[in-house]
Amino acid sequence: MTTPPLIQQGPAAASRRLFLVMIVLGFLVVRLPMVLRIPGGQDECWYAVPGETVAREGIPRIPYFPARNPETFFYRVDEALFTLPPALHYLQAPFFLVFQPGYATARLPALISAALSIVLVYALAVRLLNDATAGLWAAGLNSLSRVLYFPALLARPDALCAACGLAALWTMAVFSQTGRMRWLIGSGLLTGLGALSHPFAIVFGIQLGLWSLWIPGSAVQRLKRCALWALAAGAVLVLWLPLIAA
Repeated sequence: MTTPPLIQQGPAAASRRLFLVMIVLGFLVVRLPMVLRIPGGQDECWYAVPGETVAREGIPRIPYFPARNPETFFYRVDEALFTLPPALHYLQAPFFLVFQPGYATARLPALISAALSIVLVYALAVRLLNDATAGLWAAGLNSLSRVLYFPALLARPDALCAACGLAALWTMAVFSQTGRMRWLIGSGLLTGLGALSHPFAIVFGIQLGLWSLWIPGSAVQRLKRCALWALAAGAVLVLWLPLIAA
């Protein structure tokens, strides 16, 4: 089996890595000023706040909004926020410990997740196609896409969930080529983290579950693989249960 371009060494490999770094830096140079300056929008009034309360108290909530209408998504959010899974807010918390509170601080995990998505698209293309040029084209087009543009700028979990999905797809691709179970488990853990970020993780979750069944093997082996992947994903998702129980 030939060595994938992702891990090859030499001048050509160094040039590819440099191009990838330039794509990511170009993305950050264009997006960071907007992250720092644009006004809040698209639910950011809800999702920019709980990261700070996690940093101070350990619980995602909106302390100044004592909603008591049980028909609203924001029922009792002054006690705990449950409109979406909480992974984003726990990732926001370290930034609130370092930087001053505000929209810009709350958006940094989304910006970093979007930048990571560019690298993951490159890695996934290289892994599946064994073609670094295709990977660079994919990464470059992804960095310019509308799909990545808005999630990178907003204090919402969309970019984080997408990055988890791409990482889970990459690890499943590695497992399908190597057969090493740690990659299958890693794919499940990343899927669970995506589900702990946003419900649309079900999209790549279904794809990955079917992929684990599609990889050649006996019926028993396929079912065991799918069950192990699902258990790993569930093990991460149940981390939400202590907060729900409390």
